[in-house]
Amino acid sequence: MDLIKNKYHIFNPENAKKKGYYPRELLQMIEELPNFEKEFNIEVGEIYTVRAFFAISKPINNEVGYQSGFLDVKLIMNESENFIGEVITELPPMFVLKKGSKIKLKKRDLYTNRIINKQSWSNQATQVTDDPPTQNWRKS
Repeated sequence: MDLIKNKYHIFNPENAKKKGYYPRELLQMIEELPNFEKEFNIEVGEIYTVRAFFAISKPINNEVGYQSGFLDVKLIMNESENFIGEVITELPPMFVLKKGSKIKLKKRDLYTNRIINKQSWSNQATQVTDDPPTQNWRKS
């Protein structure tokens, strides 16, 4: 799983349909988010939001502690349904991604940058935007 292998994971709504892929508590929280608009045109050069997870512990018995929140990316390249986004959110230093990092994305991962009351990680080095500070995510 990305979270253990790459130390980060981008929320994938398709995987949310697979039983046991994401922790139940996470799925309940995702369902309650009211401001996600999924039908929109994607343009290179524009800013979009993704839900990101970062490992904050080493794996023990295929489980890892994580923190989660919203991450803004500016799309810099498009090839069919695949995109490259540049992270524009300032992240805590313990996260593997940094402002300016490039990540691969798909349309399904992107939300319009219109999430009301979205908090930045920049002033929350050890606190997450929505989730409890630490959750365990078992590798499937």
